[in-house]
Amino acid sequence: MRKIIILLLLFSISFIQSQNHVIKYGDLRYMHHEDLPSHFKQGYVLNKRLSDGNWTVTSSKDSTIIFTEGRYLNNRRHGLWKSYDYDGTLSKTVEYKKGRITGTTKTYHKNGKIAIRVTHLKKKSYSVESYYKTGVLYSKYQSKNGRKHGYWKKYFNNGKIKSLGYYKKGKRIGLQNNYNEEGVLIYGQNKKTSNNKTYK
Repeated sequence: MRKIIILLLLFSISFIQSQNHVIKYGDLRYMHHEDLPSHFKQGYVLNKRLSDGNWTVTSSKDSTIIFTEGRYLNNRRHGLWKSYDYDGTLSKTVEYKKGRITGTTKTYHKNGKIAIRVTHLKKKSYSVESYYKTGVLYSKYQSKNGRKHGYWKKYFNNGKIKSLGYYKKGKRIGLQNNYNEEGVLIYGQNKKTSNNKTYK
């Protein structure tokens, strides 16, 4: 009898977690409004705690247009979540663990290549890499407690370094090194500019 009860409980848990929830964007039973940066198209986000299972948010006008999809486990976001543009192209992926953002967050260009990759290192610390539409690295830096900390590098589309600076707690330390497209230093720590001429 005890084994039967355990099996029933496991079946119930499995059933709940496998449930599919499809809602329309802006449904205030499951979403709330947040003031997001202007480059985000959506102002409503799913509540932090919802029933377990797979959740899909569709357009309020067309249920075939998916905006967001992912899973809740123990009433919190868990695993990989995906967001899409109106035309169906993937715009963002976020990894969650027990409701917390972890792992890697990516946003994408329209051509499918990564635009920004944020790697969460530990609490309030992460590295940020941004890319040209061609897939070539554009810039990389680390952030600590919401401020740039460490080296900040920028690159030309040909892969050569464009600039190099160092930050500590959000403040730049020393001069920023600037390079031409051949990778030659034109201004920075080892050079000074005066009267439009560059001196060593």
